[in-house]
Amino acid sequence: MPEREPQPICPKCGYDQSGAIATGEKQCPVDGTCPECGQKFAWADVFDPSRVFLPWYIEHTGKKRAAARRIPATLRNLLLPNVFWKKLSVQSPVYPKRLWAWVATGVLALYALAAMLSIALTAYNTFRWNQLATDAVTQGLIPSSAAAQYQTDMARWSFWSDLLLDQFFTPWMEFISGDDTASQIALILAGMILLWAVILVVIPVTRRLAKLRMAHVHRAIALSLLMVILVFMLTVLTGAVSNVLRYAGLTVTGSWGNAFNLTQARFVQADLYARWVVTVLFVATLIWIQWFWIAAILRGWQIRSFMLPVLGLIASLLAGYTVFLYLTVYS
Repeated sequence: MPEREPQPICPKCGYDQSGAIATGEKQCPVDGTCPECGQKFAWADVFDPSRVFLPWYIEHTGKKRAAARRIPATLRNLLLPNVFWKKLSVQSPVYPKRLWAWVATGVLALYALAAMLSIALTAYNTFRWNQLATDAVTQGLIPSSAAAQYQTDMARWSFWSDLLLDQFFTPWMEFISGDDTASQIALILAGMILLWAVILVVIPVTRRLAKLRMAHVHRAIALSLLMVILVFMLTVLTGAVSNVLRYAGLTVTGSWGNAFNLTQARFVQADLYARWVVTVLFVATLIWIQWFWIAAILRGWQIRSFMLPVLGLIASLLAGYTVFLYLTVYS
């Protein structure tokens, strides 16, 4: 679908530049200055946004294959917000619908990949448990007739269909309800992002200071939420890998009646390491979110106000703490 004809607006605040164009028809200046926000820009960039397209950035292409090739470069630049916003300045064209479509596609792809990996890991756990019951029978610890109560028939279609439904829908339902660690982390981080957006576009005083098009805020929200969803998936997978290591380290050591004893012979500290990984992910993402929005304000959008980053930082941290308290009390 062809892009709409570009409108003569300020790339930062969206102020209509038709009046400046009419007064400058005889002079045809190369550069312009927005009378509303003071942003300087090249008139050629206003009328031909493709001049400032970035060849590595996913939002600046409407082609699926080209966008897929740009994903690694986009994510790599996102890891360093200062570098990202220095390259993606306020003059860079914004296509919110296209960006949200790509983010939604990326989230679905990540979710499907995480679900498939979780299915494989859960299937291994079932296989390992069956193996432990077989080992108990082989060692004469329990009668063969008792092994069936501990084993699952993995050849049944119902086993795989139930597993598929469980792994595809359970993480999403837990995310909505905030019942597990991964969803709680994601909800806390999402609350921080929301308050940055509120500071920039909802509160009248700070909105007048920012003088920013909503499209730019859309871009920042979409990209930061993408990172939060990525961390959510990594947290879920960290828990799944921890469970696999615990199952892999179990060994049969004794029995009583028709039951058998298990001992964690290997990977004793798998849960501890998993908690450390999740903690590092959470802290790193929390720092990244604040860095991302502050860099957007000062470097990307070139807003000459230090009050906005300070207010945004305080509001964002308070929002995260409020969500944390809510989840602690009501979960």
